[in-house]
Amino acid sequence: MLLSACVGQTFVAPADVWRSLRGTPTPYDLVVMEVRVPRIVLGALVGAALGPAGALVQTVTRNPLASPDVIGVGHGAAAATVLAPATGTVSSPGAMPAASVAGGLGAAALVYVLAWRRGMQPSRFVLTGVGIGVALSAVVQLGRDTSGGRAAR
Repeated sequence: MLLSACVGQTFVAPADVWRSLRGTPTPYDLVVMEVRVPRIVLGALVGAALGPAGALVQTVTRNPLASPDVIGVGHGAAAATVLAPATGTVSSPGAMPAASVAGGLGAAALVYVLAWRRGMQPSRFVLTGVGIGVALSAVVQLGRDTSGGRAAR
């Protein structure tokens, strides 16, 4: 974390980072407190969320090698990212991450609903996830083909 706070377009000495964190004025306060510290905190929070998410997927599928991609979450996020601007549901670039998250959650919910039949069986869950993932991957590819590759940008 200290290295991340020091290294960037402008190198900030560790002593200056420490002074900025303590509230002592330095020429690098803006860089450290407004750019690098939020990036470090967000990275730590995302990392803390990915661990339990991976453990949950591995527990549900009863497979130590399982990942969210196996159940179509990544493909759902990609499909939402491609479809949101194409359908006009998202007009500002700032709303694209929310559309991606919604697409991933929607894909996970769809897989769960379609795989549920008098209980959850890991093999049915994984196969349904793979099928939904392939279908959503086709949606992403179709979006790329019809837009000349611009939909993913």
